[in-house]
Amino acid sequence: MLHKKKPSQHIDLSIVIPALREEKRIGKTLDELADFITSDPLMKTLRVEVIVVAAEGGDKTVQVVQTKQKKFSHLLILEPGPVVGKGRDVRFGILRAKGAAVMFMDADLATPLKHMPK
Repeated sequence: MLHKKKPSQHIDLSIVIPALREEKRIGKTLDELADFITSDPLMKTLRVEVIVVAAEGGDKTVQVVQTKQKKFSHLLILEPGPVVGKGRDVRFGILRAKGAAVMFMDADLATPLKHMPK
């Protein structure tokens, strides 16, 4: 039997953000990302899922991300366990992504958001 996603569950783009010990940076990053998603002509036409993957870094990254929940229609916080490495965290997020397209970005916004629609 073929199972189709319900239209309300369809995600166009999943953005995975590995965030190890990013409590000082992730709040600003999520603020900027939320503003970009709601203001960019292309991005605001898409259903976007943001996935923050926070390994056990011993700081308040998860709590900071939780304070930004209301800014996104789909924000998922994943905690994969003890620190192993960025590769594991990116993979962990990508494998749980529901988007038709999936990308990852660093929590420091090393690549400016203006490049995302490309």
